[in-house]
Amino acid sequence: MGVEGEGESESDDVNWTYLASFALFKLFKNWNFEGKPTVQAAVEKSSIPRPCQTLPKTAATMNPVALLHLMRPGAAVFEEAMRVGGTNPQVTIMCHIDGQTFPATAQRKKQAKAEAAKAACRRLFNIQYALNA
Repeated sequence: MGVEGEGESESDDVNWTYLASFALFKLFKNWNFEGKPTVQAAVEKSSIPRPCQTLPKTAATMNPVALLHLMRPGAAVFEEAMRVGGTNPQVTIMCHIDGQTFPATAQRKKQAKAEAAKAACRRLFNIQYALNA
């Protein structure tokens, strides 16, 4: 007369973490087939914020990359065009926005990205940055 569960073999052991993970996977997959919104669809839908309608008063002192993302969220694409090695390496970054391309070259990728964003802000929003900034 044994207590239930005393004679269980090793094959009866179940990794409950894997079982719960698989059950959640099947649940989400079935929800997707039924046309109900999934968590991923909700995140993708709200990932791009609405653009700002007017320029901030401090636009000339803002980081130009941040300003581009504020005014045209999701529209600015930065692409590394070339990296020249040697004793004085140079990085060229291209900013593609609204069908226009703004290239910039600098010693560091961050500097080149900022310069490309400055060029885009000058053309698109008529912002004049200080020469040393």
